[in-house]
Amino acid sequence: MYVTLQKQKGFTIVELLIVVVVIAILAAITIVAYNGITNRAKESAVASMASQVYKKVSIFGTLNSEQYPNTLAEAGVDAATVANVQYSVNNFSSPKGFCITASQNGISSYVAKNYSYTTTTTQVADQTSPQTGTCPGHSLTNGALTANLVYNPALRPTTPTNWSAVSSTGGVPSGTRVSLVSGLGAIGVTTAYRNTLGGTASTWWRVQNTLNVAVTPGESYVLSGYIRPSVNTSTGVNIIWETAGGPIENPSAFAAQTAGTWVRKSVVAVAPAGTTAVRLQFAAVGSGVSGAYLDATAAMFYPGTDVYAYADGNSNGWIWDGAADASSSKGPTL
Repeated sequence: MYVTLQKQKGFTIVELLIVVVVIAILAAITIVAYNGITNRAKESAVASMASQVYKKVSIFGTLNSEQYPNTLAEAGVDAATVANVQYSVNNFSSPKGFCITASQNGISSYVAKNYSYTTTTTQVADQTSPQTGTCPGHSLTNGALTANLVYNPALRPTTPTNWSAVSSTGGVPSGTRVSLVSGLGAIGVTTAYRNTLGGTASTWWRVQNTLNVAVTPGESYVLSGYIRPSVNTSTGVNIIWETAGGPIENPSAFAAQTAGTWVRKSVVAVAPAGTTAVRLQFAAVGSGVSGAYLDATAAMFYPGTDVYAYADGNSNGWIWDGAADASSSKGPTL
């Protein structure tokens, strides 16, 4: 008796691989399409939110002689919406104006009407239809903004107000504003303040910026800035709190720095009780021979404990709180 063997049919390895590849391609196309639909839905949601708030604020202005509300709640915007919207208003410019940013799920949309964040000209063109992005001084994520309490921190004006040069006994400081050929252009800074020593050798010499700003006792503040010495020396930064009982100094850890190089230094310190003014110092210690100089620029001073990238009112998304280079500034963390 003979037994006939039947040939079994099946898929080859190559065929299986082809099927797997095709499934993977279809899955990728589906995911991309789904993400696109989801993102468009999110963009539509924030655009709709911005548009609805714009209408309420505009109606409020129409009913109040073009005086816009100081808060969105005054315009009847519900609390849930307010939590996702940033609002800036200027009722002192002519014409009066406002800017609204709606943010959700990492997506932002803004609308604006005659909005000016300086005392002179309109800085944001009218946008009655929602546009992707944010108003100046608003955050993409509706999060907290960062402040820079230093006036003219990049020394753009011809006269660098609030900046001065100081040194220890023996040294004769000479402060002046200098242009930077290279080194810090990437952060938008092209000038610095220079303390050039005369007289005899000095054990330390500093560039100083005096702030007459209110600080909150017990709250932490960050000072940062860029320093460049003309000689090999040790550098750091100091926060000096002026109090009724005398100055209290909080220095950073000083470290060796090579001549001609820019280094960013920072320190975090807690404001003591009774602080009436703050002096920010960019300092060098040792090798202070006559003719040596110390450059400092891009100063930041703000409440908090994290050291952020340098920014001021000229940076992307930031605004000045008053006149450009003559006031503090704020904006999203860069």
